[in-house]
Amino acid sequence: MSLHVFGENAALLQQVPSKNSLPKYFKAFDTGWLSAAIAVNEFAINGVPKHLIYSFYLPKKGRYRDSKKMLEGASACLQNSGVAVSQEFSKTKVEYAATSIVLGSYSPFEACVKAGDVLAVTGTLGAAGAAQVALAKKNWTPARNHLLYRAVKPPQRIKEILLLREQHAHAIALIKTGLAIDANALAPENTRAVVNEKNIPIDRAVMEVSEETEINAIYFANNAPDYEVLAALEPKKFGQAQAELRKNNCRLTAIGEFTQV
Repeated sequence: MSLHVFGENAALLQQVPSKNSLPKYFKAFDTGWLSAAIAVNEFAINGVPKHLIYSFYLPKKGRYRDSKKMLEGASACLQNSGVAVSQEFSKTKVEYAATSIVLGSYSPFEACVKAGDVLAVTGTLGAAGAAQVALAKKNWTPARNHLLYRAVKPPQRIKEILLLREQHAHAIALIKTGLAIDANALAPENTRAVVNEKNIPIDRAVMEVSEETEINAIYFANNAPDYEVLAALEPKKFGQAQAELRKNNCRLTAIGEFTQV
């Protein structure tokens, strides 16, 4: 992704992942949802997203159906978010491709994590990793359909990110690789993120997959992109931030702290 700033406005350009680059269980609708959620969440860290534009590059034979489904997925993800969704098409002699641009007002956010800050996370973790393993090991059950839904359709967290900014979070980031790596990426020089594994919010279905496969549920959280939001907050600010997100029906859990190295 690349962010371009124009005075008080900004544009975030993203290459939309192709279906071939994602697990086989991703459909075109899911790809649209996923790319929209990631793009607007990333933008919200540094501003207020207002418009998402998809640019589709279609070869002569076209893949209009996939493009239509992707747009439907993005629109479903951003329903009631206040972000408009539109599309444009271009003919190309090369293979099919898609990009997205998020437009909105720009309000730069500067991370300032300090030793003693609380490490917090929205939602629950582990669904993406557990879904991949459960499908690969062919021990899928209908009761776990919500795991797959959560893996391919992460939530857009615009309101939650903006609320965390209002509560003066010292840092905000998405879990795009896994909790272990992304939490430590927030830590500045001479500090580190210390996670209390007992406090990590794990989905109940993830625990079931963990028991059946004998893979620790924490492994799922640490090694797959759940696209939830990580935040560093002053201890005295955490309770208020948690209460504000709860009003928005979003869970915020303290899972550790930043310590001096």
